[in-house]
Formats: sequence, structure tokens, C-alpha cells
Amino acid sequence: MKRVALTLICLLVGPVAQAAPAADAAQRAERLGKACEAKEMKACFDVAKLHWRGDVTGWIDWKKAWKAFQDGVAVDNEKALALHRKGCEGGSAPACYDLGIMYGNGWGVTKDEAKAVQAYQKSCEGGDAPGCYGYGQALRQGKGQPKDEPKALLAYQKSCDGGYAPGCYKNAYMYEEGLGVPKNDAKAAPIYQKSCERGDSGACGKLGSMYEAGQGVTKNEARAAQLYQKGCDGRNLRGCHKLGLLYEQGRGVARDPAKALALYQKACSGGFNDACPGAQTASAK
Repeated sequence: MKRVALTLICLLVGPVAQAAPAADAAQRAERLGKACEAKEMKACFDVAKLHWRGDVTGWIDWKKAWKAFQDGVAVDNEKALALHRKGCEGGSAPACYDLGIMYGNGWGVTKDEAKAVQAYQKSCEGGDAPGCYGYGQALRQGKGQPKDEPKALLAYQKSCDGGYAPGCYKNAYMYEEGLGVPKNDAKAAPIYQKSCERGDSGACGKLGSMYEAGQGVTKNEARAAQLYQKGCDGRNLRGCHKLGLLYEQGRGVARDPAKALALYQKACSGGFNDACPGAQTASAK
């Protein structure tokens, strides 16, 4: 019994395997999802990691990732906490990140932001890119410890260097907004590009806006349209709306009111309210 328990711990918190091809990842996610529904705790955590990395669709799917992780904790709160705590204490950086999520959200434990940031820091120091992202978030927002934007910038950079798209997004955002560092749009743009290439649809939309406005890059509305399309394909509703505006006005693309309408409707039905007036106006034309 002891050997089985140790094996489960190793499986749960061991190093994350390299991403499989999209088709294989989608099939694996489907199998794991069914196992998670059958209350197999480890399957829930594994499917969460697939969505965190964007392996299933090529895009990070936070909604599915958070739900799967929370479902895993809900199977057995005490067991989930014990597994992740023991893994973190044993030097598993991914386990420390998971532990930080549990404390940060109050999943299976009493919410404790100070313990969350300690777990994220340990995860980051252990080389886990998502852990560095979590640590950066805590530092930027001042959760669990005093706000420290320069240190947050470094944490996001380390996360980005580790290949984690959300870390790149936040690293670029800090330069764009001048948080913890002098504002530098030209520095932000290529980092948003990295994030977009690694599966963050929001970064594609951000970079599209920069090309549309000539912010930190040479103005290029055709390039903006390409980036908005990529963002929209990844369910970035703002990108859908912005692409619709380009089609309606014929900027960077051939004017196409029908495509504009479809994009406005997609964004509006998805919950991006700024697109709803455009959808109604376009429908009336």
C-alpha cells in the first residue's frame, strides 16, 4: 500500500512530459476528462495541465483548466492537499504551483494568500514556468506580501523564458504599461509576439492593436487583421470585434459587411458587450 501511494505521488507531481501532437493531446484530454468525471483525482489534475499548456487546441483554456483542477480537489480535499504538500516539500516545483493554486483560491483549504505566494515562489525557484507566473501575479497585485512590480517583472520574464505564454503576456504588459520598468512599447511588441506564438490568444489581439495603431511597431493594418484573426480563432472576443471593425471599414482587408456582422455576432454572443451595438447596427443595414 505504501508503494502504491508513493507511486501515485510521483505520477501526480512529477515532471510534466513534453507536449504531444494536438490530435493525440485532444484524445488524451477526452479520456482523462471521462476519468475525471468518474472521480479519478489524478486524471482531473492531468487534464488541467493539458489545458494550462494549451496542448489540446493550441490555445490556453483557463476555464477548462481551472474547472478540472477544482474537480480534482473536490474528489478528496484532504488527499489532494496531502499529495501536493508532500510533493512540494520533496522538491517538485509543479506540485508547489498546484499547492499555490489551492491556497490562492481556497480550493480544499482555507484561503491563505501568504501560503500561496510562498508556494509559488518555491515553484519558481525550482524552475517551474507556471509557478513563476503565479509568483509574478502575487507580486504585482500585492497578494500575500507587499506589492513589488520590479520583482514581478523578473518573475514574468523567467516564466516567459521557460516557454509559458501567459508569463510572456504579463511580461509584455509590464513594458506596455510602464509597471516596474519605464514604459517601452517597442520592447513589449516582440514579447507579445512570443506569447501569441505560444498560444495566448489575448496576446495576439494585443499585438494586433499595436500594429493597427502603429504603437511600438510600424503601422500595418493588414498585419493587424491577421493577428486579430488568430486571436479570434483562439476565442479572444475582443480580437473578433476588432477584426469586424476592419472588415466593416475595409482597412487592411477588403470591405465585407457580411463578415463584419458575423464577427460582431460571435463576439457579442460570447459575452463581449462592446460588439453588440455593432451587431445590431450591421443587422439593420
